[in-house]
Amino acid sequence: MDKIKARAYAKVNFSLNVLRNIGNMHELDMIITSVNIYDVIILEKRKDDNIAFNCVELDDNNNAVKALKLFKEEFRTNGFNLKIEKNIPFSAGLGGSSADASGVIKALCVFYDINENDERIKNIALKVGSDVYAMLIGGFVRVNGIGEKVRKINTQVNYKLLVLKPETGVSTKECFNMFDSLNGIEKADNYKIEEKLISNEKDIYKYMSNMLESSAKILNKDIQFLMDCVNKYNPLKIMLTGSGSGIIALFEDNYKIEDAVNELKKKVNYVKAVNTVKNGVEIIEIN
Repeated sequence: MDKIKARAYAKVNFSLNVLRNIGNMHELDMIITSVNIYDVIILEKRKDDNIAFNCVELDDNNNAVKALKLFKEEFRTNGFNLKIEKNIPFSAGLGGSSADASGVIKALCVFYDINENDERIKNIALKVGSDVYAMLIGGFVRVNGIGEKVRKINTQVNYKLLVLKPETGVSTKECFNMFDSLNGIEKADNYKIEEKLISNEKDIYKYMSNMLESSAKILNKDIQFLMDCVNKYNPLKIMLTGSGSGIIALFEDNYKIEDAVNELKKKVNYVKAVNTVKNGVEIIEIN
């Protein structure tokens, strides 16, 4: 095989707890899940030592190329052609750059018959970004520390939800800096969320929250505007995903989602009905 095409799925947070600072990093405890917004990764082997990158929206200073270079160095491979077709919105808390990196790593694992759980693969993922390994594993995942502790949550539950994003984004660094100046922010009950998922119960919205939400809303006033727009449709839960500026909304039935999408797309920058999916990366073509 010389060429692989893959879908690298976005993620949303069902929770995000900030536990403590570790140097210039923050220790987290969060539950994320893959959703069916995806970038397309096309990776092709070369016979020489070069890496050629092609993406309209990105230069070659990105996480996917970084993952490719780290893998090439670790496993002493030849070069590659990498093309990315972007669909995941930027600066949305959906893990777009990490999705691309995880898609590249998955394709490389298939090329060279390497298990995703290989410590060398895990180390490459962690060097690229704190959520890359979790997004490589995909589905519902609980992530602890700075991304080094990842546990798959086995559940049959599937959610349909709304993802929305304003035109403007939020800087992750600024969001965490703002968080460090705030006090009294409520944590999500991750143990209860995990317990409900394992039991295939859907009423986890009561226990969901994102400790970065207050910070993100201070930095980007459009987030509250989006939340107010969605709240008119009586969702079970509205919350920030990642450090924003994207938000998610859970509903009791799909009809409300369809009505909300049809009306909200006339007034907001980005709105999409999505489903949770069981894998972070899906290989769709091998040649």
